[in-house]
Amino acid sequence: MRKFFTLVIAAFLAINFGAKAQTNLLAGWDANLLGYQQTNIANTEANKWGWASTFSTATWGTANGSGVRFMDVTSSSSPVHYNADGTVAFVGREFLYRWDGSYWGATLSLGKGDGTTTTVTPITLSACTSYTLSGLYEWWANGSQPTYSFSVSTAQTGGTIIATGSYSYPSATKNRLQSFSLTFTCPTTGAYYIQVKQTNGTGSGNGTLIGIANLSMTQNSSQTLNVNNSSFAFSPSVLSKTFTVIGNALTSDVTLTAPAGITLDKTTIPAADAQCGVTVTATFDNATAISNDTIRITSGTLTQKIAVSSSVSSASCFTPLYSDRTNQVPDAYCSDLSGFGGWGIKSIVYGADSYCGNSCVKFAGTTNTYPNGAALDKSGYAWAANSAYRVKFMYKTVDGTLGFMANGANPNFSFSIPQTTDQWATIDTVFTTGAAPTTGFFSINNVDASATGKIAYIDNYELYDITNIDARLKSMTLDAGSLSPAFAPSITNYSVSLPTGTTSVTPTVAAEVAAATISGNGTVDVTSGSGASTIQVTATDGVTTKTYHINYLVGVPTGIQAPTQKMTVTVAGDVVKVQGTLAGDDVKVYSVNGQLIQSVVAASDVIALNLKSGVYVIKVNDKVLKVVK
Repeated sequence: MRKFFTLVIAAFLAINFGAKAQTNLLAGWDANLLGYQQTNIANTEANKWGWASTFSTATWGTANGSGVRFMDVTSSSSPVHYNADGTVAFVGREFLYRWDGSYWGATLSLGKGDGTTTTVTPITLSACTSYTLSGLYEWWANGSQPTYSFSVSTAQTGGTIIATGSYSYPSATKNRLQSFSLTFTCPTTGAYYIQVKQTNGTGSGNGTLIGIANLSMTQNSSQTLNVNNSSFAFSPSVLSKTFTVIGNALTSDVTLTAPAGITLDKTTIPAADAQCGVTVTATFDNATAISNDTIRITSGTLTQKIAVSSSVSSASCFTPLYSDRTNQVPDAYCSDLSGFGGWGIKSIVYGADSYCGNSCVKFAGTTNTYPNGAALDKSGYAWAANSAYRVKFMYKTVDGTLGFMANGANPNFSFSIPQTTDQWATIDTVFTTGAAPTTGFFSINNVDASATGKIAYIDNYELYDITNIDARLKSMTLDAGSLSPAFAPSITNYSVSLPTGTTSVTPTVAAEVAAATISGNGTVDVTSGSGASTIQVTATDGVTTKTYHINYLVGVPTGIQAPTQKMTVTVAGDVVKVQGTLAGDDVKVYSVNGQLIQSVVAASDVIALNLKSGVYVIKVNDKVLKVVK
């Protein structure tokens, strides 16, 4: 696998014409082939020809000798050194360097040498000029399958690296020369060196011998027009994007055009300015629906395109949970991955794949492990101590479950995201951090919580700090009897059966947010045979409240369940009466298609509901009644 990096940008799209042969700025890297076929070995030590190492006691030998050296290989060498596919023997000079043993971790560098001393001078490069560093490399011997980096820097070790590429040797078979190529634009005129490192492994056990051949650095004279992005997806949370235009040896100015709804801060770039790279900002009007359109960048006969689409804000599609606080998710509309971290096989997909709007995130993992699973992360997130967070998103899983992880929350918080068999569903939950959280991350992925799914979609993703509006209880216990149902922060109505002879009962409660205010949790007198607690939690904003109701009934011996609550429904005109409720019962009325019509809390044993003619489902706590009127 090869990766390309440049100063201005990685992975440029490029169009070029008219390439010409150029002078190799690294001429002499191989001692000008002195000593080829061992006819002359005088002054063929590589450190006299610009090579150096941070390993100070490296042994530098003459060509075809021992130590760090040049080696002349032929089709009869042992071993034979082949091209990448192993079909043709390489014949020529290689530079041989070792990272095994005590050499491990050293930086190999190349400048210019005079052929007689070990003095190294830098390579001079010009500002706003395009160059290509290229050559062949091979895993010669020792160690394990390596990864090497080739870089251009202002120093022999360290310094400012202006371009770098990482190259993983692709075969378990040694002695196959692989090509590498690194194209970059120099930022400033000055002195530079080539740096080479083995980057994988943790010590000498993974050190290798590398062979380097056909080294070249040339100035590019061909006309090229490059941009650093291939597509943009705009949304209400992504209203602007930037891209860089860079051209080499252009003879015409660069013109830029955008579709309706997109404004560019530059529509013309002089050819001379493009040589050093120019940043352009594209701004979306958050009103125009864009699908399958492009931003066009043109110079003469050269053209580049950036695909553009947009999601327009629509309350029927997605309304954020809160308008008074910041969504911690980089892009709620899931139209742009640039603000997210994570790893694996994920992408932005468009159209019918999204829940609503124009786009969503798709997981397309092949395993449930790194690196071929998928993780959508917000990295470097500093959790607040003793704080409540609400996370909500739409999701669709095709072949299994996902996981959510809040890493560093003290303790880490995670849960399983259920399988939906290719149907959209909602996750909406709240979690609380501990007293000593750390900077961590939050993630939807296919690894945590024993996830089994690989293909999934995510849309309308939100996470908020709701500490000042969190009015939930964290716990509720009694000094007599037990709650029914069992306590959960989201359940607000409970009944309690107390044994005969009980005269009082005291609830003990704690809020999810310690600074919240609690009232109504005092001792209740039940000498009459019944009683109730109405416990109100007020969030730290002083406005948001949540009320919990407990109904007590005395006279049922311990271990014997209280009589089942019986209710009747009568209809008189537009009024529906439900009899048999208890104070504090949660009463909800739904249409037959599941739409919530009314929600009230019973104040006594009779509740009157005003309803038009129709069919309704009335739910009192967990009891369901059906009404036709």
